[in-house]
Amino acid sequence: QLFYYGNFNRAHTRWSTYSAQPRFGGPYHGLRGQFSILSEAYSYIPYRDRVIVTRQFVREIVQFARDHADEMHDIRQRAIEETVQAGLNPQPDDIVGIRHRSAPFPKLATVLGFEPRADGGNRTGRVIPPDETDTPRDYDVLHFGQFTMTRGVPRPYAYLVPIAEMKVIETLRAHGVRMDRVDAVSGRVEHDIIDEVDRAPTPFQGHRLVRVEATTTVQRIDGDGPYMLIRTGQPLGTLIVYLLEPESEDGLVAWNFFDEHVTPGGGMPVLRIAHPSDVQFGP
Repeated sequence: QLFYYGNFNRAHTRWSTYSAQPRFGGPYHGLRGQFSILSEAYSYIPYRDRVIVTRQFVREIVQFARDHADEMHDIRQRAIEETVQAGLNPQPDDIVGIRHRSAPFPKLATVLGFEPRADGGNRTGRVIPPDETDTPRDYDVLHFGQFTMTRGVPRPYAYLVPIAEMKVIETLRAHGVRMDRVDAVSGRVEHDIIDEVDRAPTPFQGHRLVRVEATTTVQRIDGDGPYMLIRTGQPLGTLIVYLLEPESEDGLVAWNFFDEHVTPGGGMPVLRIAHPSDVQFGP
């Protein structure tokens, strides 16, 4: 039996997948315009059976990809072309999501399970969850398997990252982002001022994750530089926006890349170019 990744709540009234944060893999591949499939076998069956069903699942995926190779290639190419064109000619109504919440599909879903145990026992070595009986039961649940944007920003033409921010630049390059050095920029840019900072009380994977609220201001610069110019008119344009926006739920600010700048009233060093006509580059 196959169903979308997730788990019950305690009342067995909803089935929820993981969050929209790219750290979980699937959303990250989506930001890159790629296909992604999560394979996870049922944890309460014997290890040998998990290996067998996983092998068959992967085999089916490979066979499907073989049979639909042209269609999948066209979808991928269309995603790349649409992203590139969106960055080359930004439109004010092209909003890129940077924060999300999980949301249910309109129709109930049926998930196969077992009757819960009245004693809440915790037996192990079983092919069903330890807190459930051997009696099968179908559950009609709200399926929280999609994401709703709660914060979005208009896609800009480009970002300017100061050369001094080498850790940021190297990380973006590791993702495959293309960029060019510019030694002087003049014109109108957008600049973010930090209003509020919320740091996680405990570490997560060696990081104290950060969430900020910021206000965007417009300022003029005259011959400032040097910067790395990172245009969004490239295949990873949407990922670039997600990583560099300060209020992003899982961007570089969240992962401590800009901690020295993240204080109330502080200004972010990354500048935003809304439209190519807003700036000029020169010596």
